[in-house]
Amino acid sequence: MKKLLVAVLFLQAAASPRGSIEGIVMKAGTALQQSLPHARLELREGPGTLIVVRSDAGGRFVFSNLAAGRYRLFLTEDGFIRQEYGQRFPNMPGLPINVTAGQHVTNITFRPDAAPTIAGTVLDGNGIPIADILVTAARRTYDVRGRPTLTVVASALTDDRGAYRIFWIDPGDYYVNAGSPPLRTSSDTNEPARPAYAPVYFPGVTDPEGIRPIRVDIGREVNGVDFRLRGQGLAQIFGQALHAITRKPVAATITLSPVEESNVARYHGQSSVASGAFVIGDGVAPGSYIVVGRSDSLEKITGFTRIRVPSLPGFFLNVRLL
Repeated sequence: MKKLLVAVLFLQAAASPRGSIEGIVMKAGTALQQSLPHARLELREGPGTLIVVRSDAGGRFVFSNLAAGRYRLFLTEDGFIRQEYGQRFPNMPGLPINVTAGQHVTNITFRPDAAPTIAGTVLDGNGIPIADILVTAARRTYDVRGRPTLTVVASALTDDRGAYRIFWIDPGDYYVNAGSPPLRTSSDTNEPARPAYAPVYFPGVTDPEGIRPIRVDIGREVNGVDFRLRGQGLAQIFGQALHAITRKPVAATITLSPVEESNVARYHGQSSVASGAFVIGDGVAPGSYIVVGRSDSLEKITGFTRIRVPSLPGFFLNVRLL
């Protein structure tokens, strides 16, 4: 009797009618109603469940054969601000779509706005364009203790003309920084090392207290975010990673992050288990850094300290992490 009951329930569940969600994508900010063809849309129902479709030539889309459930619908097309259905402001949550058995949800409309862009040029002290400079755009966030920090959300490298473009970002305030990229190495040991450029914030300041944000609005390209950088002497960081209690050497991964961008590891090193000694010799640009050591053992020990690297060629600095 129990087996028969289970079989009947299974057949009833399998026979439940399926639903759908359909709508259209229209361009925002145009005088005439213009659809957006081939736009990418994502439908999610809980973690790990993702269905992707693209709008047709007329901007219409449909998610079919849906089981009853609670869904969230996103438009994620390149060149446009990411948008969730029911979202009123950027970076704010939208509204879920409830689909009952056999329900066909219609009249869903997206009107995405063009994503902003930040662009500019990086020159050296003589006005010559510098290639391969890392330019980052960061937003102010707060850590678990409520302290303000900068979190990098987008970046770009300058081309041979020193030009860069950071595109498809959300509207808001950004702190733009330019400097030598991490782990600058040369494949030819006989080739003279390129100058190192310490990170500089727009409009040309190194002190975090003096930086100011750049406001980017919907669909706007902000040009003229330019930098003049001066070559700096390279430094090497020597140190030792020790257990805080036992004072024994610890094998650890060492990272250097700018103080104002604590989520960005610009330089890396590795300590040895025998002595705990480490060296970061890739050419560290002048500036203030947080040195973090994370042990490679199962104990997962973490230690950190703050250092200041001056603008002195061939500077050596000894650091001890506990």
